[in-house]
Amino acid sequence: MNNQYAFSDYITQTLTPWYKKVGSVTKADDSDSILQLRPRLLRTLGQLGNNPTLNKELSALAVKYLAGDKTIDNSLGREALRIAAMLDKGQLVQTYYKTYLTTSNATLKSNIMTSMYFTDKKSVNYVLEQTLSDDIPAGDKAGPLGGLFYINKDQGYIYQWLTPRFSEVVNALPQIYKGYMPFIMSPGCQQGNVASFSEFYEQQDADYKASFVKALEEENNCLALKQREAKSFSEFLAPYQHILGK
Repeated sequence: MNNQYAFSDYITQTLTPWYKKVGSVTKADDSDSILQLRPRLLRTLGQLGNNPTLNKELSALAVKYLAGDKTIDNSLGREALRIAAMLDKGQLVQTYYKTYLTTSNATLKSNIMTSMYFTDKKSVNYVLEQTLSDDIPAGDKAGPLGGLFYINKDQGYIYQWLTPRFSEVVNALPQIYKGYMPFIMSPGCQQGNVASFSEFYEQQDADYKASFVKALEEENNCLALKQREAKSFSEFLAPYQHILGK
């Protein structure tokens, strides 16, 4: 049974009441707990649930945050950037990089680089190309690459682009990142991605072997856990089974 839609329904039904309570706008009288809760709540609902109203609000917030709206706290701004990237169809990615290159706000720069959660192929390609750009400092190139691997369940296109350019990409990063690449390129506990990951690193040199073996072990443990708990997870989600998920 495909639990994708049921899980989305579960997240939506569980968290939407909280979203309606705390909203998506930072308020002057917000307590510290609300300031900490709101970004995490909205990120979870935006990424895993299905609330079109929230998604529209977060996309608008991301644009305002990029433009320098200081009424948006940085934690909320970062999560808005992430959800907006996920939903984008190719219009935002260049704005992210343009803002990164022109702003003097170090926090905004950091939040942009850790929010490259683009899934549209045109946008993914643009982010990948920036790993080879001289405009981006070497130390800021790994974050966007890791973001793409994190958010894309199907990593096939990323491997298609990266495979013939891997040495070039690695050389564009600080050397300290070289042995860490298998962790940056996380398969995300997806069977197909793990297969691609294994095939890819089995063709690389010994510099990656130790971290590859460790990362692969973690992924196989995750897949085993998914298989072991699949039945009970499906039973838990049974009340939320969406007709498209049956």
